[in-house]
Amino acid sequence: MDGHPDSGRSEEGLWYVLDVCRTRSTPLAVERLVAVTAERDAAWARETERTPPVIRMEQEPGSAGIAVIDHYRQQVLAPYDFAGVRSTGSKETRAQPVAARCEAGDVRICRGTWNTEFLDELTAFPVSGHDDQVDALSGAYEYLARSGPAVIPVPISIWRESPWRI
Repeated sequence: MDGHPDSGRSEEGLWYVLDVCRTRSTPLAVERLVAVTAERDAAWARETERTPPVIRMEQEPGSAGIAVIDHYRQQVLAPYDFAGVRSTGSKETRAQPVAARCEAGDVRICRGTWNTEFLDELTAFPVSGHDDQVDALSGAYEYLARSGPAVIPVPISIWRESPWRI
């Protein structure tokens, strides 16, 4: 893939998704998965002489959201470039830019064991009860599209059938 050496975006403007990690578990198990994933990504960056990972997490409104972000910053992800990001607008509105990218054919994903659950959740949005991966991808795309080249998840159009289904 050509482009910036730390990029998930090619010189042709295509975006690539290399991996997705998810779980539905206890708060402690989620923290452990986040910490292990951050260390794995940091080790990969060191081995390949790339910049360390940037970690962003959606900050829920109110004091509880502030407390969760503070806990992750101090206890779970202290060694990393970590910050909470407040979201604005509806989930559907936040998903529109990345959905348009996918609809235009500008997004590719690597094959992996995570593909089915990831794509199933994205294609069921917004009518499904599960939308955490949609939120994550919308937030990631918003941050990364503004920040420059980076790795992001694959978007699926909200109003049309998924182009990934055969």
